[in-house]
Amino acid sequence: MPLMPKRVKYRKVSKGNRAGYATSGTELAYGEFGLKALTRGLLTATQIEACRVAINREMKRKGKLWIRVFPWAEERATRSSGRPSSSPARSSSRSAA
Repeated sequence: MPLMPKRVKYRKVSKGNRAGYATSGTELAYGEFGLKALTRGLLTATQIEACRVAINREMKRKGKLWIRVFPWAEERATRSSGRPSSSPARSSSRSAA
């Protein structure tokens, strides 16, 4: 289940600025527990999927899980095949997921 957008409005996406602390998404919207990013960076779709699988295995599929980050969509075709490569998600420090 790769997290990728079905289509994008513009082909080229600029990387932007990840400086500073998060102003939105710092409070829990659903549930009682959450994960918090301590540093800024990029999350790839495979990292988000690995986190989801690990949490579901620990909970033994007894609870609900909300993932509120989406991989930052930058479509890049790999050299050998025509499929887009994995795209990272932006993560500001002190933001709850």
